[in-house]
Amino acid sequence: GIINGIKNDAIERTKGMISAERQSGVAVALTIGEQESIPRELKRAYSESGTLHALALSGMHISIIYNMISSMLVILNISYRGRWIKLILAFSLIIFYSLMTGFSASIQRAAIMIFIYKAVEMSGRFRGRWSALSFAAALIIIIDPEMPATVSFQLSFAAVVGIIAIYPPMHKSFERLFGKWRAYKILSPVVNMLCMSVACQITTTPFTWFYFKSSPELFLIANLVAVP
Repeated sequence: GIINGIKNDAIERTKGMISAERQSGVAVALTIGEQESIPRELKRAYSESGTLHALALSGMHISIIYNMISSMLVILNISYRGRWIKLILAFSLIIFYSLMTGFSASIQRAAIMIFIYKAVEMSGRFRGRWSALSFAAALIIIIDPEMPATVSFQLSFAAVVGIIAIYPPMHKSFERLFGKWRAYKILSPVVNMLCMSVACQITTTPFTWFYFKSSPELFLIANLVAVP
């Protein structure tokens, strides 16, 4: 009840700050994960352009929140114990935010992966992305055995598989081919974003075709605007 109260208050505050219905609906989706206020035609436009993921709370949102909390608690970096306290505080706040926004598969996966990745890093052990992803999947299945059957679980983990398996070699190939060019240093952030989008699209396309019988054609151009 407390969590729902805070969620509803946040939604009302957001709508109060933005009077236009379309814009306030997008703002609520971006921050709280509630998409009911978004007009159907606007949601369809996001879907057809391949940028619907921007409206769904995902690992990108959790990473932003973690980095914000980590920056505010930077003073705790002075000691090993302080870094652990900072991680636990940040993780606790992320879990609270996750519960407030519905605790979707993508949010669970991102929260668990960040915690495991940072905990292993502070322990001085090998940081394996596949291990963190596998552990996140196993823990989510233990919490809710029916979760793997959901579209959000499949798309979320498929996207991360693309980022881990396809993105690194693709990005390195571009660096080998064009890394010596001066212009490449300027265009590097754009190339990085394009490689990330293509990698995610490759691994999620089979699922979007299976469930939605379509695949966005303008996702590369649209994501250059939507992701930043």
